[in-house]
Amino acid sequence: MATILQPPMARLTNVHKTYTMSAGNVVQALRGVTLDIPRGAFYALMGPSGSGKSTLLNIIGSLDRPDTGTITLDGTDITAISPSELPDIRRRLIGFVFQGFNLIPTLNALENVALPLKYEGIRRRKAREHAVELLEKMGLGGRIHHRPNELSGGEQQRVAISRALIMNPPLILADEPTGEVDTATSETIMSLLSDLNEKGQTIVVVTHDPFTASYAERVIRMRDGHILSPDEENGE
Repeated sequence: MATILQPPMARLTNVHKTYTMSAGNVVQALRGVTLDIPRGAFYALMGPSGSGKSTLLNIIGSLDRPDTGTITLDGTDITAISPSELPDIRRRLIGFVFQGFNLIPTLNALENVALPLKYEGIRRRKAREHAVELLEKMGLGGRIHHRPNELSGGEQQRVAISRALIMNPPLILADEPTGEVDTATSETIMSLLSDLNEKGQTIVVVTHDPFTASYAERVIRMRDGHILSPDEENGE
C-alpha cells in the first residue's frame, strides 16, 4: 500500500512583508522567507529586536497577511482565501500565547480559559471542568477565581497558555512564553510545551532566552527580515 504523505503543518514560500511607519518610513520586516514547519516539530525563532521573528509568527498564525508569497496551514493556502474565513482556520488549528497575555480583564482565570469552549458551544459545566484541570496543571488551582489584575505576570502567562491549550490545537504559536516569569515557572511552562510536542502537537516559539530555545529541536535564527543560513550563523 502506498504511503500518503501529509503536507507540513505550515509552509511559507518567498514571503515578503513591509510596514509603513507614521513618519513615512518603510520597514522591510520579512524579505523572501521560505520555511517548512513539519507536523510535530518544535521550532524556536531567535534574533535581535527588529529581526522579523514576531512578524513571522503572526503571519504563520494568519494574524497578519504577507505582501507577497504564499502560506499554507495544514494544506490550506491561507493567502488565497478571504479574510472572513481566517477566524475559523485559527480557531480550528492554532493556539496562541501572546507576549501581552491578552486576557479579558473582567473575566477571572477560569472564565478566560473556558471562553474558547463557550464559543464552540460546549456545555458550561464541561468547559469549566476542562479549564480547571488545565489551570491545576499550571499550579493555579487556588487562583481560578482571580481576575487578571489580581494575578502576577507569571500567573497571567500561565492562564494565557492554558487558554491557548484548551481546544487541543495541532499548532501552538508562542511569543516569548517565558518572558515574564521566574526560572521555576519557565521550567514548568517549557516542560508542558515539550510534553505536548511529544504527543504530536507542533510548537513554534519566539524567544530571546537560550533556556527556552534549548527545548526546541531546531533553532531558526533571523536577522534583518530573513532566515540566516548556517554559514551566516557562523559568521562566514
